[in-house]
Amino acid sequence: MLVRGLFAIVLVAALALHQRAMRPLRTLVMKPVALRVVGEVGGTISFMAALTHLPLANTSAIFQGASIIVSSGLYTFYREGVRERPVAVTTTGIPPDGL
Repeated sequence: MLVRGLFAIVLVAALALHQRAMRPLRTLVMKPVALRVVGEVGGTISFMAALTHLPLANTSAIFQGASIIVSSGLYTFYREGVRERPVAVTTTGIPPDGL
């Protein structure tokens, strides 16, 4: 995961430089941004540490159910549009092309 993350950082930075979207780091040194970064890193580390103590079947179920939970949360709280076909595929587990 470390190597994949490093490649992603390099590619995103190169794309941002190419599109001249980079900003000085001074704009990121704000209390809300720092709190968000600390929260994201802490949450990720805690989640990954907790997953190592769960059985594989439970871990798989968590990852499979995450997409429908996020979609339903977006619909409930932000009124985002959710199409029927992805919801049906996610809830039934049947791929879009059938069995």
